[in-house]
Amino acid sequence: MLWVAEDCGKRLVVIWERNQSLNCSFEDLFVKPASFDLLEIKHSWFWPSKHIHSFPEVLPKSLHQRLMVGLLKSRLGVNTTFFFDELAGKLKPLRPVTPAKYKNVSAFDEHVYPIFQPVTEKLKQEEASYISTCWRMVGGPNYSALFEPTHEIACEVRGIAQQFNQETFGIHVRGTDAETARRFSSVRAFENRIQHVIDQNPRASFYLASDEPEIKQRLIDKFPSRIFFLEQASYGRNASENIKNALVDLL
Repeated sequence: MLWVAEDCGKRLVVIWERNQSLNCSFEDLFVKPASFDLLEIKHSWFWPSKHIHSFPEVLPKSLHQRLMVGLLKSRLGVNTTFFFDELAGKLKPLRPVTPAKYKNVSAFDEHVYPIFQPVTEKLKQEEASYISTCWRMVGGPNYSALFEPTHEIACEVRGIAQQFNQETFGIHVRGTDAETARRFSSVRAFENRIQHVIDQNPRASFYLASDEPEIKQRLIDKFPSRIFFLEQASYGRNASENIKNALVDLL
């Protein structure tokens, strides 16, 4: 969204809402950014409160929700809104999103940009807008460079990376809510691929990131001398320490 804001000649404000899916402060993960403003809240948008200053992610359906959104638009001076489900609907022609159809994320993005062009044109015309999206809407540099991890997390990452060598491979086995990932990337497929790499490179080792302890244990049991990982006491998203561990795995 930063590139969209810059393309529109506007300052980006990111709403960072702490909830059960991401209960961690932005500044516990990253250095405070200079390229965009941050608005962090610790409550759900729909509870009546004089402190409410966040929009919902999806199109409001009930009368109460619509009234709250109208109030928020007036309070924040927002002219137009684009909710997540509205944008998702525009991408229906691109479904199903599968490895066979799109070689990688960049290939998918190239199909997304033209579909969202009317949205970005609308954003340019409005003084202030709210948008909820997980898609890149225009091309631009890699956004990851904008997020500098805290000193604590950077030190943790460096400590783990010291165990790497030229024969170390990274593995991310996503579970929990990722139904599509499980369908196209089964645990058996990971096992077969790991074995293939070992057959080709007897010195190979693997850093494993996963939010499924059962999957992690299965791979460790099958390849006990090959896999290392970050020790975690729990995996739920409703704990700051678990979110920080997830960022360490990502980096």
